[in-house]
Amino acid sequence: MGRAVSHFVVYEHAGRGWVRDIGQWDSMPWHLAAAYRAAGRDAQADFWGYGDPSRSMLAQMGMVAGQG
Repeated sequence: MGRAVSHFVVYEHAGRGWVRDIGQWDSMPWHLAAAYRAAGRDAQADFWGYGDPSRSMLAQMGMVAGQG
């Protein structure tokens, strides 16, 4: 990813933990875009929790928020 400003909102609602990201990203320079195409796409999917929640930082933050 390019330069970014990102703010996480971590909260509990109806007994469940939630995480939302509010952010803005600049375009990546060509050399970073090439690296992202090679491996970054999978890392981003893990980060956002598109696969196994135990690999997602956001899912883990939501679980902690839900614990009070």
